[in-house]
Amino acid sequence: MKAGRKPHKDVDRYPSGEIVKEQQGERPEQVRSVVVMQRQKFHGAGNDDDAKDPWYGFPLGRMRKWAVNAASDSEGISDLQYRAIMEYITARHRYCLIYGIPSPHPKALEIGGVRGTSTAEAPGDDEVIEARRRYNGARSAILEYSVEWMRLIDRCAMDDESLGRKDLGGIRCGANILVRHFGLTRL
Repeated sequence: MKAGRKPHKDVDRYPSGEIVKEQQGERPEQVRSVVVMQRQKFHGAGNDDDAKDPWYGFPLGRMRKWAVNAASDSEGISDLQYRAIMEYITARHRYCLIYGIPSPHPKALEIGGVRGTSTAEAPGDDEVIEARRRYNGARSAILEYSVEWMRLIDRCAMDDESLGRKDLGGIRCGANILVRHFGLTRL
């Protein structure tokens, strides 16, 4: 007979062999219910199904959802405006990556970075010029009309949770300029 106590059978274990103890934190159902309640309270999600919709998880999505729910683009942003802002966000992100500018997005994580150096392949000259042209061109197009509209579009890019219906007019104006700048058309 072996010395020591008999091992537990039929229990979950970590790879190290340690027994998995019952989770002390909140269960996923509890976390989901808090998220649903917050979206209903602060972001105008009507019922539980609306609140579970991923579009309510970020400000730009909420603005798009307002237009869809109202069946009128005057209540939110149109699909074309949404696509234009997303195109700007993509151009901005690419520009920041190429020039080594840390992302201003609060949720950003440098996946390819190790101690400040990137493992990504260096972009070619044409790619650098194109990224600079797209980003600077989009910024210049909006800044030609209003600095405030540019600030609102940048706040959309950073998922600023304080954006709301009061900011919708400026965001729509900035998005319309981006639609023209990027040459987007309806599908």
